Amino acid sequence: MKNGWLLTAALAISAAALTGPGFAADLDVIAPPPPVVVEPVPVMVPVVPVVVPVVPHIWLGHFTGGARTAIPGVMDWRDEFQRFASRRECLHWLHALKRAYRAQEGFKTCLPIR
Repeated sequence: MKNGWLLTAALAISAAALTGPGFAADLDVIAPPPPVVVEPVPVMVPVVPVVVPVVPHIWLGHFTGGARTAIPGVMDWRDEFQRFASRRECLHWLHALKRAYRAQEGFKTCLPIR
């Protein structure tokens, strides 16, 4: 009889558990859905080589010098600045001004500014 009592108790507990008020369907309660976890997808950015434009040098030519005029004691004095794309162009410009204004020597140079 001991086994029969134990079997009856087990059936009563399982029946109560399956039909009891513990189920949402029995109580007409709507359970919320489980939360959805969205994991961000890593963004893959393609590596593009950066092309740096070659900036050409710019040369600054500076010339000071004077030339005689027809009036005694008066000099045609020049203080000129000019920008060039190459040192060769700058030196050519200086040479031309040195020939034209050679009476009084002044300052002459070509400087890279970029």
